[in-house]
Amino acid sequence: MTQRISRQALYALVWSQPIKTAAGQFKVSDVALAKACRKANIPVPPRGYWARLAAGQKPSKVPLPKRALAQPDEVRIGGSRFDYRAPTEEEILASDPKPPVFEESMEEVRAQVERRVRKVTAPRDLRQGHRLVAEILKRDDERRQKQAEASYLSDWYAPYFASTFELRRLRIINALFLALAWHGAKPYYQGRQAQGCGISIGDIYVGFTVDSPEIVESMDGRDQGHGPPRKLPNDQSLVVRASHGHSTPPEALAGDAEDGPLERKLRQVVVELLVRAEENYRRSAQYAYEYDLKRKHELIEEIQERKAAQRRAEEERLAAERQARIDELLDQAKAYRQANDIRAYVDTVLQAAGTDSAGQLQEWVSWARERADEVDPVRNGRFLAALSRP
Repeated sequence: MTQRISRQALYALVWSQPIKTAAGQFKVSDVALAKACRKANIPVPPRGYWARLAAGQKPSKVPLPKRALAQPDEVRIGGSRFDYRAPTEEEILASDPKPPVFEESMEEVRAQVERRVRKVTAPRDLRQGHRLVAEILKRDDERRQKQAEASYLSDWYAPYFASTFELRRLRIINALFLALAWHGAKPYYQGRQAQGCGISIGDIYVGFTVDSPEIVESMDGRDQGHGPPRKLPNDQSLVVRASHGHSTPPEALAGDAEDGPLERKLRQVVVELLVRAEENYRRSAQYAYEYDLKRKHELIEEIQERKAAQRRAEEERLAAERQARIDELLDQAKAYRQANDIRAYVDTVLQAAGTDSAGQLQEWVSWARERADEVDPVRNGRFLAALSRP
């Protein structure tokens, strides 16, 4: 099961006790905990640190570095990033959502990224390119070989990146991938002709495309099939578009224009993509806070409504019981009157018959009085059941 802890708390923990001891608290190995620390950019005590401390020395601590671009402030330990267990009501009520706090403004972040990113060039030779670009070129070589071996001329197996336009696209994608990877991002591409590209940093993804202004591909590059190269666009200039959230259309970052070709603006694109990753992280953190806060408030309201409904149901139940007792009392009183009416009627019949009443009449009298006793709640004990009810 995945466990979560803040970077600051984990840093304090691993510098307060040996990592093997700390790992036991999470029920993971010391190797797994050390890996989680490396991923979160949390330094751990070097070999011999605890021995020097035990010997009375005062070895210095490595300070906790600042959170990197788009790096989560929460560390997941154990399990998988896809593990999910819905929190219990007790856990939600005990939670105390806090709004995310960022030490630096986005203007300061942008200035830091601007200082960090150097010139980005797009070399024509792709043989020493990014491994993903090498993967693309390898598949293109396989297609070229299949096309050469085909018994008839067809562009079905023609390489995707053979035209001047597509090769230029690939060179620019390669330059962006290399520069972004250098700054800690993990590039990816989707689609048979790299229609969709992007980077991941931490849990944040930023999609982008490098294509003709005529072509507005989706950021996920949904064309995953096989087949001939796509038709070249009429406008073979290039523009880089980037996503800025699921609800907004792709936005142009830079492109061929009168002020120069796209190749001269790649540094600007790299800066914008890295800054956008941090913006997306902050937006995601704010959304998570608002979601947790809303969920807690909604649960409190739901519990209050649930308790109110229970109170109403209990009040209705008690009222129904009270009414049932009254109805039972009225019904018994009615039965009692009916029994007495039967007895009075029998007495009247006897008086009318006088002493000359035959044996058949006496039989009827006995039968009628038995029926009166059956109806009478006092004689048949029906009133006792009513007394035992709350």
